Amino acid sequence: MLVTLFRYYSNSNETCGLLYVDGRWVADSLEDEHREVKVAKETRIPAGEYDLILEHSPKFSVPERYGTPMLTVKDVPGFTGIRFHRGQTEKDTEGCILVGYGVERNLGGSRLLQTHSG
Repeated sequence: MLVTLFRYYSNSNETCGLLYVDGRWVADSLEDEHREVKVAKETRIPAGEYDLILEHSPKFSVPERYGTPMLTVKDVPGFTGIRFHRGQTEKDTEGCILVGYGVERNLGGSRLLQTHSG
């Protein structure tokens, strides 16, 4: 399985993208902005090729509470715990990749119109 994140818009606060699996679009994405110097929980991961695994997140997928592992980006230099999860705005990213359906951009910042439920 090949997962591709195509980033098409970025400003000083956020990055919008499209998520593809094996060449098929599956979701829109929202991330933090690019920074030359990383700021914890406020910087997107660098472009590149990374392995993905399914694992439980201590914050979002505690097995006893949620029971579902999350898609996690592995071996990103200088980053840990980068996951794909739901959220509405850049404030919900904390360095991770939000997924959903439809992005609305306005002066107040972008937001995902409908969050992914899975």
